[in-house]
Amino acid sequence: MKTIKRTVTLLLVFGLILAFSAEGFAQRGRDGGGGRRGGGMLRMMLPVEATLSFLAFDDKIGLKDDQLLKIRKGLREIYGKRAGLVEEMQSGADREALMGKFRGLREKMLASVKGVLDENQNKFLDKYLKRMQEARQRRGGGRRGSRGGGTE
Repeated sequence: MKTIKRTVTLLLVFGLILAFSAEGFAQRGRDGGGGRRGGGMLRMMLPVEATLSFLAFDDKIGLKDDQLLKIRKGLREIYGKRAGLVEEMQSGADREALMGKFRGLREKMLASVKGVLDENQNKFLDKYLKRMQEARQRRGGGRRGSRGGGTE
């Protein structure tokens, strides 16, 4: 019975992730391209969906059903706020001010998630986030070339 409940919960989470992803895809395709990069950047740097997927489906983290529901509730709030920042960015708002808001939202997301997890689960999450950051830096470095201080 417990396995069935967990499976149903995981399927629900997966469905939510797909729904949010479809909504985000529809929003990205709406404009001619001017603000799309900024919105994608915020989604990449504040990986709500990826974090939820990792927590829900990685057996090593050992997330309990009650933890999953608490985390989902917190991440849903963060997701909505991130969508607002994406819209602001696409409307041409001040990028520096938005990045400050973004950093605050990222800290809130991490505090929300970490507050639900136990010590070992937090260690796994930290490793996961570090891997994501390293991958993001590798991708960013490849696209931007020598913009960050190369000699040209």
